[in-house]
Amino acid sequence: MDATTVFVLGSMGTLAIGIGVVWYLGRPLRNILIELPAVFELADQLKWGLIGMMGSVLVLGWVVERSIVRWELRAVGKGKYESYRRERGGFAEVAEEDKAQRTRRITKGALG
Repeated sequence: MDATTVFVLGSMGTLAIGIGVVWYLGRPLRNILIELPAVFELADQLKWGLIGMMGSVLVLGWVVERSIVRWELRAVGKGKYESYRRERGGFAEVAEEDKAQRTRRITKGALG
């Protein structure tokens, strides 16, 4: 046998095995191909679900941040809040002032 005959027989054998494999796996692969759009649809639903969850977490964070600023404003008072923001010293001295004022009111009410 010369090289050309060996090459042609090898190519025909490879082609026959390839056709046999495609014929054998055709039906299962066709079922997978039919189900593939459902997988992409599920992935799209998951994507939009995650986008919605991220949006709600961001809005919730924004609402909490806004309510904390309002709580600080109420706790410190309008005039004191500006100095608190400038100093960034915290509520320690403001809490001491409030405690002293409450103590004065309580003792004034009890004595008065």
